[in-house]
Amino acid sequence: MSKLQESQSPGLTAISRTVQFACQMSTESHVSKFQRIALTFLSALLLNFAATADAGGQLRFIATQQKKPLPGTVRFKNGLQLSGMCSRESLLNPDVPGTPLELRMVDQRARQIFSSNRQADVPVVDQAQWPVLTFNIPQKSVSHSTLRQGFPQLGAFDENGIANGIIRLPDGEEEKISVGIVSVNELYAEVRSLTHRWNYAIAFDAIPSDKLVSILQHEPEFRTNAYRRLEMIRMLIRGKRIVEAGVVLQSMQQDFPELKAELAENQQSIREELARQIATSLEKRSLAGQHRTAAQYARVYPQENLTPETLVRVGQLTQRYDDIDRRLASIRLALPELAGSLDDAMLRTQAQQAARNVIDHLDADTIDRCAAYELIADVADIPPANKLAMAMSGWLMGAEYSIQNLPEALSLFEGRLLVIDFLTTDDDEVDERRSLVDRLIKLEGLSANRVAAIVRNVSSPLPIAVSVDAESAIGRFSIPATEDSAGAIGFVPPEYHESRQYPLVIAFPGEFATPENYLAWWQSQAEQSGTIIVVPQLSEDGSIAYGASAAEHTRFLNFLRKLKLGLRIDDDRVFVAGHGIGGEIAMDMVTSHPDLFAGVVSICGLGRKHLQWTVWNAVDVPWYVVVGDGQGGWYERAGIILTKLMKRSDDSGQFCDAMIVKYLNRGPERYFEEADDVFAWMAVHRRDRFPEKIYADILRSTDLSWSWVQLESVPTQFTKLDAPSQPGDDGFHPARLKARRTSKYFAVEAAPGKACSVLLSPEMPDFDIQQPYIVSKGSKRVTVNYDPDIRVLLEQVRLTGDRSRLWFMKIDLSD
Repeated sequence: MSKLQESQSPGLTAISRTVQFACQMSTESHVSKFQRIALTFLSALLLNFAATADAGGQLRFIATQQKKPLPGTVRFKNGLQLSGMCSRESLLNPDVPGTPLELRMVDQRARQIFSSNRQADVPVVDQAQWPVLTFNIPQKSVSHSTLRQGFPQLGAFDENGIANGIIRLPDGEEEKISVGIVSVNELYAEVRSLTHRWNYAIAFDAIPSDKLVSILQHEPEFRTNAYRRLEMIRMLIRGKRIVEAGVVLQSMQQDFPELKAELAENQQSIREELARQIATSLEKRSLAGQHRTAAQYARVYPQENLTPETLVRVGQLTQRYDDIDRRLASIRLALPELAGSLDDAMLRTQAQQAARNVIDHLDADTIDRCAAYELIADVADIPPANKLAMAMSGWLMGAEYSIQNLPEALSLFEGRLLVIDFLTTDDDEVDERRSLVDRLIKLEGLSANRVAAIVRNVSSPLPIAVSVDAESAIGRFSIPATEDSAGAIGFVPPEYHESRQYPLVIAFPGEFATPENYLAWWQSQAEQSGTIIVVPQLSEDGSIAYGASAAEHTRFLNFLRKLKLGLRIDDDRVFVAGHGIGGEIAMDMVTSHPDLFAGVVSICGLGRKHLQWTVWNAVDVPWYVVVGDGQGGWYERAGIILTKLMKRSDDSGQFCDAMIVKYLNRGPERYFEEADDVFAWMAVHRRDRFPEKIYADILRSTDLSWSWVQLESVPTQFTKLDAPSQPGDDGFHPARLKARRTSKYFAVEAAPGKACSVLLSPEMPDFDIQQPYIVSKGSKRVTVNYDPDIRVLLEQVRLTGDRSRLWFMKIDLSD
């Protein structure tokens, strides 16, 4: 090489000697042409420079510009939007070499959120998404001890921004620790240990609302600089801490009365934003089924000094409840009159009894079932019996199933009782169930579709007792453990009632939480969103230990069935979650029974080694995984699992809807600040009832149900996990299940055991009840026509408690 041209990029001069040394080596006679090229490009690679030829054929080094993180917002395929410093990354843990990945990262300083690049859109760059103003809080360190590996348990921050606690060390000893908030902005707060060498950050909304203003008052210029305090108000508004902004504003009105004009604008902004937040809260309560609370507060909502948008929102909510009250009053008045006007005495008695049943259970969540009746309620030439039939059948099955034949509608009420009787039979009552189905089939107008509609709307057949202390409080319940079923404690949201379905979170506590205090982690957001929370106890002795055994899975599945038959649960919004070892349980459950869940949440759970085989079983299920990079061995244990979640599945070719949240310089904690984000994430997810492809590695004899494929058994050579295991155990040999469906066939291409079943439903996408279907297992094929079976439908509900995904046919296949 005769000449080296250096680019003008900063930093090149500092390393030019290294580049020149490589070039000089390449001119030595004993170095081959190939070696010269290799040395040149290796130097460029190591120094993050690119090599190219100029117009004269001479080699130039040009400093490459790695894309720096940019402030902005990323919209994910699941609908969530997150803001922060956005970038593309290739590793979850840059400190450990690993498989390069295509990742999208949003850095919010306190945490980094990763997803597959295929699950995220290109960021929208916006400088306003990164804080400009930061407020320093002076703190005094008392020592600088080395932070030993352990589990820090910190109390809440006090008015000085200090939190005290202990570190639980692996040897059982405890060590005192104190930390203090040293700076605050609208996105995060920097925290420094006052006793140890440890720094980290927390989300801005993790600072307790009753302490935030007191902490900010320690800012050096708070007392003396009015404009600094105005900046603080703007920061609080941008950070959605509106109540605290109002408190600071009031302090300014007292301390700086000469700034009345400047403060007036901020006061109006705070009032308007607070009104929006209250309106949003009322709308959320309404959507969560807390109609009494939403209606009461909407009707007494103050109207002065509000934006037109907020007035319209509150007005619409008030109008909605006024309309519902009017409709309820009208139907409650009309049904007894219609029933009393019937000439036939026996028919009149039956109709009056059914009308009382409807009136007793008619409410804001069931009123729309009577919509078809309301359309004809005032039509003069329609007989009373027809109107009554429309109201009753609609309430039983939904407006779309309303009928005008009164005897047929009354037979549906008898059918409803038979359905409840069927669902409450014991396993050994086979003859009783056969008799109940025979009676159902003989009833007038009882088709499979109508039975399905009754099943979806009927109240819980085996109700669980719920205790409520106050009118607007949560309701608590407990499920006693049995020999083959886990026990549990839990709560239902305020105003729980049987006429609507509720999302469910099954939450497994970690090593440092009792079931009782673990419920508190979920309570605030669960109340607002109308979510049922339950904490099961899988082990028979009450310990937190978990062996991932078949016995534990049997206890879990029986418990879940009992829960679904005892409470009104939305089967398409069931989430499994946990902290620490509870997160590992959640991961194991979702990879063993993915068709049961809408998503999985693991906080500080590091997984078990067998999940390396089974993690892609749940590629159709959304994942939300929280780890702290200070958690000992987090990447060594969880790295392979998390990497698979970010890659395309080898079998299905799909990318998992997974979000990995990594907290910097933090370890195995409770992460209370994640609760809001976890519930926001759950709100956008629903279960995939009917996946097109099913690929599974099976390690346990209890893992038999895979959506529309049911296995008869798993050969023992594949069931090593039936026995209790340790997290690091390996040497597993999974059984393989491969199945796929199209608009014309259902194919089980590989399955363990000699027999399996395929379940069919007309609710499957592209399912045509008019055409025959080919159903196959291996080389064996059968052609079937759609012929719904009430017995199959009810038996599947009885066995699983699932009333959202109903099966109408069962095709048995064997080798």
